[in-house]
Amino acid sequence: MAITIGPAAEDDLGPLRDFHVSNHLDETCHCPGEREHQIGDLKDDFPQLYSAEVFRRGSFRVATAEPGGKILGCVGLVPDEEEPDEVTWLNTFSVSREVRGRGVGSELLRWALGAVETGRVRLVTLGGHSEGKDVMGVARSMYEKSGFALYKKSTVKYGDSTTIDVLYYEKIM
Repeated sequence: MAITIGPAAEDDLGPLRDFHVSNHLDETCHCPGEREHQIGDLKDDFPQLYSAEVFRRGSFRVATAEPGGKILGCVGLVPDEEEPDEVTWLNTFSVSREVRGRGVGSELLRWALGAVETGRVRLVTLGGHSEGKDVMGVARSMYEKSGFALYKKSTVKYGDSTTIDVLYYEKIM
């Protein structure tokens, strides 16, 4: 299968949202109450996928099976609202399970890091889970190998007892 990586346009917003949200929910929801909690937070967690205005402020890449084909991966960069010259948020980073391990994620991350010349690149990912599930471990490993360092951690509670760590990473360019 030939994979093409290129710029995402505003017309891609709906398909990108569907792809990324589906991947995100499949990757992160393992216990009762999590999926409902995540779905309730989607517009806050991924404003770039729900607002054309936020999408237009950023720059996004999409990997497809062929030009214009099935989406296999995506990544985005959006300047921070308060410090746009100093902080860029890496977001919407998702790779389909069917092409993981084939360099698609590495290529998307390489583009994103190459597109930011100065300042800091930040991202938010999930980590430790009270049920012992590995949530986004492969992604965290890729970030750390690319020079990102953990700078903040918080914990979110789902239902009566399930918790998951929210991890904030940063790379100084």
